[in-house]
Amino acid sequence: MHTYTGFSLFRTRILGEKIDTKTFEHSSGILLPPIYQLFVASFQMSRELLGYEYWDESEQKTAGFSLFTHVEHRDHFVGCEFYPLEETIEVMRNAYNEDDEIWDAGLLTIADNGMNQFVLLGTSPENKDKIFLERSDLTPRLIPLADNIFEFIRGFELKPSEQDLGGIKLQQLYRNWGEDFWRVRTESRE
Repeated sequence: MHTYTGFSLFRTRILGEKIDTKTFEHSSGILLPPIYQLFVASFQMSRELLGYEYWDESEQKTAGFSLFTHVEHRDHFVGCEFYPLEETIEVMRNAYNEDDEIWDAGLLTIADNGMNQFVLLGTSPENKDKIFLERSDLTPRLIPLADNIFEFIRGFELKPSEQDLGGIKLQQLYRNWGEDFWRVRTESRE
C-alpha cells in the first residue's frame, strides 16, 4: 500500500469527454477563472476521492481505512468532496441565504472539507482562481488556502490507517487480482 498524493487522487477525463463551461457560465452568471476551467476539463469531479477499503466479514460489506489530510492545512481537512460543476450553484443555494455576503464576494462553492465547511473558488477579478475555506465560526470567515486549484490539490495526502481497522494490522491485508478492496488474512502464515 502506498500514500496517494495530489493529483493521484483524481481520475482524469478521457479525451473525448468535453465539459461545457460556457453553458454553466451563461446559466449561472459566473465566469469561471481560466485555471479552474482547465482543472474541470482535465479531471472528473466526484463526490468521493480514491480511498482504501477492506472487506469487513462481520458487517458483510466494505469499510474504509484511510487517513486524509492536506499537508499545509491539517486542522481544516478530514476529507474533501468535490462537487460536479453542474451541482455547485445548488450547493450554494442550500448552504447560504440569499442575503449572505458570500453571494457578492465573487466566490463559488466547489467542495467541502469533510467537516461541513466549504471550499470556495474566487471568481471575481480581485480573487480570481484563489481557493478559500469558509468557516462561519471564525472571524474573518474566509481562510486563504492557495493561489489556484492546482496548488491546492498538490497538498492532498491519503494513506492507509490502522485506527479504522478495529485491531486489524495493515500486514494482515491482501488483495486478490482484479479486486478494488483489501481482504483480511486470518490464518497464520508459517
